[in-house]
Amino acid sequence: MKPKITLITNYAPDEQESMSRFAEMVRIAMSERGFEVDMIRPADRVGRLRHLFPCCGKWLGYVDKYVIFPFELRKHVRRFHKEEAHVYHITDHSNAVYSFVLRGRARVITCHDVLAIRSARGEIPENPTGATGRVLQKAILAGLKDMPRLVCVSRNTEQELRRLIGPDCGAITT
Repeated sequence: MKPKITLITNYAPDEQESMSRFAEMVRIAMSERGFEVDMIRPADRVGRLRHLFPCCGKWLGYVDKYVIFPFELRKHVRRFHKEEAHVYHITDHSNAVYSFVLRGRARVITCHDVLAIRSARGEIPENPTGATGRVLQKAILAGLKDMPRLVCVSRNTEQELRRLIGPDCGAITT
């Protein structure tokens, strides 16, 4: 029996079109190989208020992504807790914080690059990161460290990720 795959994709209002195309490409490829695939993402709930509070749009989206969605993801995991053949694939490393909700489940993440993490650490001085951005990138790196399986889109990304995570990293492939 092939496992069911749940792809965890990006928050639609962030308009990360390349990440949406990547997730769709993975969905199609896995479906063609006979896997049952579903996709979930944070819903635009609190973020819908961005038109009333334009200065707070990013923060309203954070509520959807980092406060509400982890509860929805936990609910999804509970619904499928008896299915041993269920794999969660976080399709964008910027969502690595969801790793903690998926502990105890088969899970993998695709890492596209580590530029934002490196910027937040001051390694790319021409791209400074604000205080909250540094906190977010630290949480993303912690989520990556928590993952048992990581897939990188390039050898360079793999080498940089290994350097950032250190010797205790999970299985990383390119």
